[in-house]
Amino acid sequence: MASEEIDYGTTFGGHPAGCLAAIENIRIMKREKLVERAAQLGEEALKRMQDWPERYNIVGDVRGKGMLMAIEFVKDKKLKTRNPQATRQVYLESIKRGVVPLMDHGDWTLRI
Repeated sequence: MASEEIDYGTTFGGHPAGCLAAIENIRIMKREKLVERAAQLGEEALKRMQDWPERYNIVGDVRGKGMLMAIEFVKDKKLKTRNPQATRQVYLESIKRGVVPLMDHGDWTLRI
């Protein structure tokens, strides 16, 4: 890449070392079947979580794809009124128990 003078640059340009690392990561993902494994584990997790809206008054919805799960916390299930207090409380308790979810302030969901 250094054999020619370059008159421009880009943040997202493909550096050879970065490209090589990306290719090797893709090879490992394919060899270890990580996408398929994430899909399988995600299905199992959603099966465990699917009845949470009926079991817990503060859970409005659970959803996910692969290993990305979202739990929505509500005050009123019929109106789907968001519940920031419950979201924060579950977030802090999750951290105490070794799970570090992402708290989305836009719709007050926890993503794990």
